[in-house]
Amino acid sequence: PVTVINREPPEEEIERWEEDGIMACYIGADREQAGICQGEIILDTKDRGDRNEDGVISCVMITGDDDNPDFWSRRESARRTLEEAGFSVDILFEESGDGEMLKAERLAAEALTIYGEQVEVIFCGNDEMALGAEKAIRQAGRTVGEDVYLVGVDALREAVALVEEGRMTGTVFNDYKTQARMAADAAVAMAGGEEQEPAQRVGYIKIVQPGALPGQLSSNPRE
Repeated sequence: PVTVINREPPEEEIERWEEDGIMACYIGADREQAGICQGEIILDTKDRGDRNEDGVISCVMITGDDDNPDFWSRRESARRTLEEAGFSVDILFEESGDGEMLKAERLAAEALTIYGEQVEVIFCGNDEMALGAEKAIRQAGRTVGEDVYLVGVDALREAVALVEEGRMTGTVFNDYKTQARMAADAAVAMAGGEEQEPAQRVGYIKIVQPGALPGQLSSNPRE
């Protein structure tokens, strides 16, 4: 029996397990939901991410490793969430930060230099890159929550602290504790001969400032 955790296999591989009766299952998050949560966090801000109220959300996308489908899904689902809410999305600048803080800082600084006040939102594929972008925002004389928004994914301790201070708009928690428990339960069950659903997904959790969203998680979920 095989339990795959967190990194989702291709859909055709999961279908193969079921069709061929292979004792295997995937435990993890829905990769698209992270981007949906990012988009929803922006839509729940005071001006819904559209600071100049022109019906267009002008944004910067700092994505991650091109070989990781999770990053691509986050980018696409965030964009789609904004569009489904009735906004046009203008991606002013898009580059891969390779998941790295320093590279993301450089890219965010470049985007802010080129596009200035046109930038309304910066989407980062993970919190490591969001931390770099936050530094670039401050160095550019911009203020998160006032003239730009910034979201990441992962709920790193440092990022959650910035969210609580208002220096990041929000992040998204990949609930690894629940995934670990479910994976262990699935492994024990399969070892005992019990079949499992091929794909079992755990929901992401939006992390925003206290009072910003109903039901928000305002403390560090890792503790």
